[in-house]
Amino acid sequence: MRKYLRYIFIIGLILTVNSCDFLDHTKKYVQINSNVELDFTVNQIESKNGFILNNEFYYGGGVYLQTNKKFPKWISEEISIDDGTAIFSDDGQILLDIWKIKTPFQIYKKSNSNILNLIKNNDTLQFRIY
Repeated sequence: MRKYLRYIFIIGLILTVNSCDFLDHTKKYVQINSNVELDFTVNQIESKNGFILNNEFYYGGGVYLQTNKKFPKWISEEISIDDGTAIFSDDGQILLDIWKIKTPFQIYKKSNSNILNLIKNNDTLQFRIY
């Protein structure tokens, strides 16, 4: 009996470790990082421990808006600056929830760069990804 319990425990442990790979939903998406090159129109965006673009790309980090002297008018209409969606740091950087920007918009990023360009309504916002 003890021998069977040991086998059941070992098999259960192996199944548990293997199933952890299936719990990570991000593996089925192309990971956005500094190495990847991007140029596409975002028609769908979802927030899920990061954000998922077009059900194809995933980014799990933060996006800092590069210092702009002013926001385009449309961004203040789509995003409430006062509700914590945009966080202003002491050094002038703005952490912005990019997934709250209404689609469609264009994403462009060069390979080996940490600058992600978001183009909407003829305005280009540059975000630093980390």
